[in-house]
Amino acid sequence: MKKIIIGALCLLCLSACASTGGKSSISNGSDVIFEGPTTYTKADLYEVLKVSSEDAVLNDIIEKIAIAKGIDMEDIETSAEETVQMYVDYGYESYIVYYYGSVDAFKKNYITSGILTELCEDYVTSNLDEFVAEDNPVLMQMASFDSEETANKVIEEVEAGGDFETVVQENGYAYDCPMEVYIDSDSLLSIDVKSYLNSTDTTGLSSIITTTTSAQDADGNITSTSTYYLLNIESRDYNDFKEDYIALKADSIDSDDVKNALLTQYEIKFYDQDIYKLMSDAYEVLK
Repeated sequence: MKKIIIGALCLLCLSACASTGGKSSISNGSDVIFEGPTTYTKADLYEVLKVSSEDAVLNDIIEKIAIAKGIDMEDIETSAEETVQMYVDYGYESYIVYYYGSVDAFKKNYITSGILTELCEDYVTSNLDEFVAEDNPVLMQMASFDSEETANKVIEEVEAGGDFETVVQENGYAYDCPMEVYIDSDSLLSIDVKSYLNSTDTTGLSSIITTTTSAQDADGNITSTSTYYLLNIESRDYNDFKEDYIALKADSIDSDDVKNALLTQYEIKFYDQDIYKLMSDAYEVLK
């Protein structure tokens, strides 16, 4: 029964898309195919199929662009196979089928995500100077305290030869303090920390950076709270942490922006005729 329904949907799309070139239309779009709390017409279904088909075509094009750019598809596919097998071995196959429809669909989704990750990194690398100028990346450690006295004590102990992470944790900082890449748009950085980073080129231990916030309670009383930040800046030269910066930046940009940039670069445009071809192939298999 499901096969018959899918075949019927493909026929519907074929009847809508069989015109040659350019944009297509559906002549009987107002025909109702389902009535309930919401009524759906053939035109509604056509729009759903069109979007779904466009995604499939787009993913296929993006994969071909990735291959043309020399991205290691074999590595991505191997990683997908291993990940899928791991989930299956751990008994998660039913969850995969529930959320993705099938194991193969999950694997395709994983491969597409892997391709986009690689293409995002390639995009950042291709526009590296522009992004670096925009981001002002630094490699550093950061900790914060509720007491200025504590922050001053940390400065004294670090300047006496203490390890920054060890000292801040011994003085009440409750989190790990890894050496990480930070960029100007990072939401973890307060405005005052960003201002400090943008106003000085120094490395090493920073002075105390104070951020004060105010809050008003239900009775209209305003209270102010200060947080005291310390930075241990390892490097401001992105060449010292280039790979980490590229990975961080690639993870922060919208993959749809990268897709659109690639489509523009390769002068690729979508028309409904693409969907006709896709659905035609599907119908040939299903009929």
